[in-house]
Amino acid sequence: MYWVDQPRLVTWWADVALIFLLGVVHMFRDRWPVGAMFVSGAAIAVFAVLTGAAPLGAILIFADLLYLVAVRSPSRAVDVAQYLAGAVAVAGVLSLAMPEGPTEFVVRFLWIPVTVVLSLWWGRAVRVPQQEAAAERARVEAVRRAAASERQSALASERMAIGRDLHDALAGHVVGIAMQAEAALRAARAERSATTSGLESIRASSVAALGEMRSMIDVLRGDGDALSAPPTLADLETLIDSQRDAGAQVQAEIGAGIERDVPAGVSVAAYRIAQEALSNAAKHAPGRPVELRIVRDDRGILITTRNPAGDGVDLSDSLSGGHGLVGIAERARILGGYAHTRIDRGPGDAQWVLEARVPILREPSEATAGAAS
Repeated sequence: MYWVDQPRLVTWWADVALIFLLGVVHMFRDRWPVGAMFVSGAAIAVFAVLTGAAPLGAILIFADLLYLVAVRSPSRAVDVAQYLAGAVAVAGVLSLAMPEGPTEFVVRFLWIPVTVVLSLWWGRAVRVPQQEAAAERARVEAVRRAAASERQSALASERMAIGRDLHDALAGHVVGIAMQAEAALRAARAERSATTSGLESIRASSVAALGEMRSMIDVLRGDGDALSAPPTLADLETLIDSQRDAGAQVQAEIGAGIERDVPAGVSVAAYRIAQEALSNAAKHAPGRPVELRIVRDDRGILITTRNPAGDGVDLSDSLSGGHGLVGIAERARILGGYAHTRIDRGPGDAQWVLEARVPILREPSEATAGAAS
């Protein structure tokens, strides 16, 4: 686009050099769109003054930079520039209809405000929907956060209610059991009765249950630091001794170093499985011997219990009979293991066998550790 009537002062390679320079500047449009626009405009102006013309390729690059500025660097200055360029373009177009005709200056330079108006207008037309989409995303995120906050508030209220109900309904009964066991224990000791050991076990169990219940209530009320450390595989001997003190005939086989290098969540889950298995045997086959075997191999920790099936027990091969068995299955499944039961119908009494395997995960997730405990 020639600005003067005299012949070009340079050859075609000057146009190629200018377009190449603007192409290099255009590479920085994403990082510095405004700076790239001003540098390109200055280069085109200097080139036009020296040569009397501006190549079309340079004008297209400058128009693209104007568009990017309008899209990526929205500001009041962009809107003002669009309105000013629009006013100049309208004035120039109106001058074309004047009776004496437009001036030579208008004819030569009318393309400048027209290019600016079209580039900025198009960039603004693209920017407005992007801003609306961003505002909608922000609104949706705000609604999501508000809903999450409401859920957390409802959950906290529900936990408070559960903790209050546990305290009102159960804590008093457990305290009563402990007090009555203490009174009976004192009388048994005075009389040197044979029931002393059993009463000691009842008292210890009730006190431990009361402590765990209070810890659970504190957690439900939001005081998570008050929760005492859950038992792990290192506490198996204590568990077995408490079962024996309660009258259970437990024959235990615990592998050496069973708790070494076992993640906390896996250790807690394995302990709970063993605890529930012994409780299940004592409930359904009271007074009968139960074998507990906990070993470790390259596949994880294997927990097996075996006891004669009690009278009236449903000899099914599933883990859907009661909440305890369902809990065992869920704990094992969460950690990627398994749990199942079977009936060995050999000579004599039918044997109820429960087998659970818990893999030793090297880096268990927080969700897994929480679910296991």
